[in-house]
Amino acid sequence: MPDPATIADFTRRLSRLWLALFAAALAIALYAALERRGLHADGASYLMRLVEREIFDLAEPARRSVMVLLQAPALAAIRLGWVDLAGAGFVFCLTLELVPLLLLALSYAALPAERKHFFYFPLLHYLAAGLSAAASPIAEGIAAAAYFWLLFYLVLFRPLGAPGLAAVFALAVPVLWLHEAMGGLSLALAAAAAWRLSAEPARPRRAALAALALWFLAMAALHSYNILVPHSAANRAGLIDSLAGGWFLLGREGEINIPAWAGLFALLVVNALPALPAAGPRAARGSAGLVGVFAALAAAGVGAALLWPATVAPGQQFASRVNPAIVSLLLSAGVLGSLMKPARQRWWARRAAIAVCAILGASCLAWHAIEVRYWSIYLGTVRGVLAESRGLVLPRDVAAGLGVRDRAIVRNMSWHWAFPELSLVLAPAGKVSAIIARERPVPWKTWDPREPDQVPRSRFFDISPYRAALARPAR
Repeated sequence: MPDPATIADFTRRLSRLWLALFAAALAIALYAALERRGLHADGASYLMRLVEREIFDLAEPARRSVMVLLQAPALAAIRLGWVDLAGAGFVFCLTLELVPLLLLALSYAALPAERKHFFYFPLLHYLAAGLSAAASPIAEGIAAAAYFWLLFYLVLFRPLGAPGLAAVFALAVPVLWLHEAMGGLSLALAAAAAWRLSAEPARPRRAALAALALWFLAMAALHSYNILVPHSAANRAGLIDSLAGGWFLLGREGEINIPAWAGLFALLVVNALPALPAAGPRAARGSAGLVGVFAALAAAGVGAALLWPATVAPGQQFASRVNPAIVSLLLSAGVLGSLMKPARQRWWARRAAIAVCAILGASCLAWHAIEVRYWSIYLGTVRGVLAESRGLVLPRDVAAGLGVRDRAIVRNMSWHWAFPELSLVLAPAGKVSAIIARERPVPWKTWDPREPDQVPRSRFFDISPYRAALARPAR
């Protein structure tokens, strides 16, 4: 068994670190929402359809639960008449930023006092994997992985009275439509229910836990099918290509996903720590050496992002959208292993592990603050083009006249097919006078900004200036 004093010290340090990181992450989430970072990738398209149709946009059947969770606040504000177009964008983007973080906070609250040290695992998931994808917060897998940790710890650790079981079952049902990533994560949930069942003497609670285990096994089978037979084969092919080719780590144009690299190095370091002696001068020197090397690498990564904007591209983070699920599956095995053999808690309940998390959190959050700043520059450029132009604008005209640095930012921040949707949701005061064309055709059916009758309509934006500009004869 681990030394109780060591566990108590680890828990205090972990809790203090979590509070500091939570405060910093909240500040960056607010900054990112104010700068509308959630409009990256598919985000602009989802927001456009919300203000156009004023109903949930559940385009991915296997992800309906998480999509409802991410869209509900903005849709409620829209339907209640509390917001204009800019306000709807802010609420939508703030929700995307906050949901994973708040689910993580709930997983901390779900842990009993004597088990708070197990928060190390979801925190490591967030820092090593969640922040490797958070620059593209529309990716539903980020929130789905955070949801998993809340449900996982409720199954493992909460009292199994009527309220506890009701909460677990209520959260277990939405797994049916949560995300394809539950194909693997549901196996961890089934294992958690089975482990809890093995120590439960009361027959009614044993029956409830057995039912949970069977439900999660069924969810694993269902979502494995969703992986094998996806709603969009093209999306799956793109994801496999980015993972197999390593494009989420190093881009074709010199981009570097610093948080993904930092998370990878952090996982290597914390897994190397148990190989060191548990105590003594050699242990201290070894731990300090590993942590020092990691700190130097993390600082270098932040410096690179600050000095070379061309290395920063949120598209790489979109390509990392399954990282939270993959890392969570591995870490959940660590949780179950530490419960089955409590002596293993000595492997990770170390001050050096806290130091690694602190360095990882500080460096990744700093990177995200830098990335949001570049995103702000990009949106400022797009807004300027929309305000000054009339009619259809070619994508190449967006970066016309910009310096080398700003051209690199525009190139890395752009999502090739989403320019028209972005043009609508960023229309100044809701007046659409210009729309930026798509950079290249897309394989799915969508609207053509060259055809005025195809342009979406909404009470939140007025397309009549754009229609008039298209109807005006060319000189």
